Amino acid sequence: MGSTSMIKSRVLLVVSISLMLIGCATTSTTVSENIKLPTPNEDQGLMFFYRPAKMYAAVVSYDMNLNNQVIGKVKNGKYFYQYVDPGSYTLTAETRDKESLTLEVEAGKTYYIRCSIKQTMMSNIPTLKLVDESTGSSAVKRCKYYAG
Repeated sequence: MGSTSMIKSRVLLVVSISLMLIGCATTSTTVSENIKLPTPNEDQGLMFFYRPAKMYAAVVSYDMNLNNQVIGKVKNGKYFYQYVDPGSYTLTAETRDKESLTLEVEAGKTYYIRCSIKQTMMSNIPTLKLVDESTGSSAVKRCKYYAG
């Protein structure tokens, strides 16, 4: 009788932990068209950095560098933005591996950079991709703003 109750307790514990993990990993992918995103200034460009919510590598975050200066932290399901003067910029993301993207910014334009994680057996590799405005704007609205 003692071993049966121990087995039941363990099964209950495993089920409880599984349900908690599923609840923590659930994210909203609903697009809210009511969200007003910032717009670029006449004399500056605007860069949005976003990472779509994914269950894999959800706890992995990394710094986003703009010309070797940290401007924010890339987190799962979050976005942030940065106004910049026109010119050439190198964006760099680094975990154990490093990814860079060079971008020529024009005044009055908005740029959307999709940040993600590519998992391998040995590491989590950051990826950066410039996407079009329609794709980027819609994806940003699925994320939550993070000022960090």
